[in-house]
Amino acid sequence: MFQQVNTKARSSKDYLGSIYAADAAGMLQLEDLRRMVKNLNTDLRKFGAIDTKGNAIQFRVRVCGREPIETGTATHWLLGKADNRSYDFGGNVIGGIANAKRLDVYLYRR
Repeated sequence: MFQQVNTKARSSKDYLGSIYAADAAGMLQLEDLRRMVKNLNTDLRKFGAIDTKGNAIQFRVRVCGREPIETGTATHWLLGKADNRSYDFGGNVIGGIANAKRLDVYLYRR
């Protein structure tokens, strides 16, 4: 389904794989995954699924941009220092997903 990129350096068990933004088939897989999770969450709410602590069971898909296409300006919130860089000080791609060549896909439980 998704490509496994640099899996030995990852500590997250929620990582599903990576897709490239230019790959139409990968983007369709991402849309299918989002649709499946949406339907799953609807069914879980409908049937009142809860865990052992009494919390509702729900899932979410997170897409993180990797390999920035262009650099941008990031300003540190505390120091006020502005730099021309590819990632902001929180580790996110400047310009969001639209500026990323590769997208990492995670499936988290809420």
